Amino acid sequence: MALVAFLKITGSDGPARLMWGSDWPVLNLAGDYANWAALTDDLIRHLSAEDQNRIWGSTARGFLSPALTPAQAAESHCDH
Repeated sequence: MALVAFLKITGSDGPARLMWGSDWPVLNLAGDYANWAALTDDLIRHLSAEDQNRIWGSTARGFLSPALTPAQAAESHCDH
């Protein structure tokens, strides 16, 4: 089910419009952070490294820091 939803979202909006989130600590009611991160890795492994970086952090950094250019946001890579 997660894969179907993910493919629908990336197909309509593209990975550049996605950002990862965990909803922690509420996430722990139905799973855990490690499993959510692993599921995300599985869902995005077919994407380019640039698109994976966007989802893991550069899109959020650009959204939260609008003064950053897309290139600056992408340079500040996020290791999950």
